[in-house]
Amino acid sequence: MRRTAVIMALAMLLAAAAGPAAAQSPLRVQGPLRVQARGVIAACAADYRALCPGVAPGGGRIVACLNAQAEKLSQRCFQALAAEGLAFAAALRLCRADVERLCAGTPLGGGRAISCLLGSRDRLSAGCRDALSAHGFEGEAD
Repeated sequence: MRRTAVIMALAMLLAAAAGPAAAQSPLRVQGPLRVQARGVIAACAADYRALCPGVAPGGGRIVACLNAQAEKLSQRCFQALAAEGLAFAAALRLCRADVERLCAGTPLGGGRAISCLLGSRDRLSAGCRDALSAHGFEGEAD
């Protein structure tokens, strides 16, 4: 049960990471999440192939599949999801006010909030800027 709760909490990471390139190569990430997701992709690729071979990327389907198989995930995949997802969620929590102030008209999901924040980097609060930098978000949005 604990694994299922953690995996669902981490759904944002992989759901946001799924982009147009995902249809060409499962677990491939574009946009501002690509650097952060690299470790998760490496750690979970075998789990994805073994547990979710017919699941098409996008719309959080891979995460939903992995969640349904949470008790069968390798320790490596589980730990990578936990570490990245929790750090990503913490960074976004610290940026909540910035998202509301700078990105009010931006639809959430698909990495759009992070892209908006990176596009407004010079107007971010110090706490949000530090949180994004600590989690590896640098430069402008793609």
